[in-house]
Amino acid sequence: MSEADAGDKAKPKKPTEQNLLFAFEEGLDTFEAKMQRMWEPYWNERKEVLKTIISLASGSVALAVTFSNNLLVANAEGTRPSAGWRFCLASALALFILTIILSIISLLCARELKATLIHFLKRRERIRATLSKVTPETLSEPLMPIVREVLDLTERNDKRAERFFQASLAAFTLALFLLVLFGFNRIGS
Repeated sequence: MSEADAGDKAKPKKPTEQNLLFAFEEGLDTFEAKMQRMWEPYWNERKEVLKTIISLASGSVALAVTFSNNLLVANAEGTRPSAGWRFCLASALALFILTIILSIISLLCARELKATLIHFLKRRERIRATLSKVTPETLSEPLMPIVREVLDLTERNDKRAERFFQASLAAFTLALFLLVLFGFNRIGS
């Protein structure tokens, strides 16, 4: 074995851009699969709860609007609900509508959570440009700012979806409380 051959074997070869891109994409696939396995059960549960809330709030609005004439007329004793109780009913309807809107916004924000690979694909040119800076010693270091940027975007979308989810739960709970309160008032009077 010549001295030149021994020197070639001792030095690691600089990976080609195509090999690095392929390795990065394979790593992304693995990362995406792990992230989805870890968070998807929670994301799916939140989505199912939101769809249920939308259905219940829509049904409540439909029923309240359908029977609003019966709710606002005088009862058997001839008493009509006061302005305060009518406001209570109107507030409940407004909160049910707000619940629907907030739930839809939360679902739209959550849709972005499954788009991690798409966010990386949108940065493909930056990734290619960064691959020329990769050496065997600093394999992932140049790419980490791009990875952090995408992960931060995913985290922001998750937090946004969670805030709208919490707000829709609060609005739904308050609307339900006001509707039950109005119902008890009508039954009791």
